[in-house]
Amino acid sequence: MSLIYVTGIETAGKTTACNELKKRGYEAHDFDEGIAHYYDKATGKQSEWLGSVEARTADWHQKNDYVMDRFYIERLAEQAKSKPIFLCGTTQNDEVVLDLSDKTVYLFLDEDTLRLRMNNRQSGKFAFAEHEQQAIISWHKSSEDGYRERGSTMIDATLPIEKVIESILVASI
Repeated sequence: MSLIYVTGIETAGKTTACNELKKRGYEAHDFDEGIAHYYDKATGKQSEWLGSVEARTADWHQKNDYVMDRFYIERLAEQAKSKPIFLCGTTQNDEVVLDLSDKTVYLFLDEDTLRLRMNNRQSGKFAFAEHEQQAIISWHKSSEDGYRERGSTMIDATLPIEKVIESILVASI
């Protein structure tokens, strides 16, 4: 069995894929549901998530990183020896999970679709604020290129969710 890391740029559909995998009976974990948190870069202490766009300024993002809990991922990797487990999300310390996962799947999308999805985000969600969108656009190409270079399975996130899930499942075998 294996631990499969499903990642991609913001709005690529990681949460949607996670929810669909759960519906199909797979164990799937979304980083945004307690696996990753914001931490103050200076103190190392967990920061409070600021849901409002007004409070979540560019300066706040400069002082905080969104990172995952390696200990939590290690426990899941141990459990994945007996069944497939999917980790869905992205953080600023993705390297924490790369050595623990057996397979990495990257959901990619073109810049026009990325912009459209960000513009349709609910208020308060990450990627709603203009400064967050600018940062995401700046990460878009390098993130995709980095995962291609690592040999990740690349899946077109503009496909219907059924096709995306089928591709994730094929890649996880």
